[in-house]
Amino acid sequence: MADNLHWVGTWTTSPAPAESGAFSNQTLRMTMRASLGGDTVRVRISNAYGHRPLDIGSACIALRYAGPAIIAGSERKLSFGGEAAATIAAGAVLFSDPISLSVAPLSDLAVSLYLPGEIPNDFQITGRYARQTNYISPPGDFAAAKVMPIASLTSDWFFVCGVDVLSSADAGGIVALGDSLTDGNISTMDAFCRWPDQLARRLMARHRGRPMAVMNQGLGGNRILFDIRGDSGLRRFDRDVLSQPGVTHAIVMLGTNDLRNRWKKPEEEPTAAQMIAGLKQMAVRAHSRGIKIIGATL
Repeated sequence: MADNLHWVGTWTTSPAPAESGAFSNQTLRMTMRASLGGDTVRVRISNAYGHRPLDIGSACIALRYAGPAIIAGSERKLSFGGEAAATIAAGAVLFSDPISLSVAPLSDLAVSLYLPGEIPNDFQITGRYARQTNYISPPGDFAAAKVMPIASLTSDWFFVCGVDVLSSADAGGIVALGDSLTDGNISTMDAFCRWPDQLARRLMARHRGRPMAVMNQGLGGNRILFDIRGDSGLRRFDRDVLSQPGVTHAIVMLGTNDLRNRWKKPEEEPTAAQMIAGLKQMAVRAHSRGIKIIGATL
């Protein structure tokens, strides 16, 4: 890697236990929008919550055209340690090998995964509610197909947790750590109008200053202190903020669900002091890595 280049996450989602999904010899094609451009990419695939190893038969990244269609000639078959197929251990994350693909800022990508085996409901799929229309094929490997045949639709992202671009040394990344207000689970379907999407557009419209990616690590229902639908903000802070490639800033928008205590568990009723201590701990951990951190109002 050239000394003046480094990896930055152009798109991310926070892994969590998926609430649905079972697959059998099928291909998933998922849409995501890049926040930062680059000419070399890699894809991160997570089996963080799987109860057993996950087999990837083949994988592909491409520029999206519309619906399940990709722009002809943009498809790039992914490899993992030089191999087209890979097995991801339970609880692990796999990085693809870097591959050349010219990605413009705010362009739409399609990542396709062929899952050759049986993935039953009790597998505990790692996924995330997307507010995007994504596609599930009939049986077969359609990862590199220009137009993938569709057996069913889903509004989830499955297994893919990040796309990184090789960017200039001055490029930075903003991680948005939050709950459903950040995750965007009431935003308009397929419109890319979550507030981190809007922030990415505004940063790109400046036409000045350092290039900045925006990485959405929102998780619906998330709390500072206690787990719900995935790990708490404190538990996932290292994975979802500190470990993100190229992160320079973090915006934390958490606390609403701590105050709500939706499940009305007395042992999970936080005090103001506990919430403040949790947020301060995030700040200390961010500052220890040289990351600037901003707390959003509730």
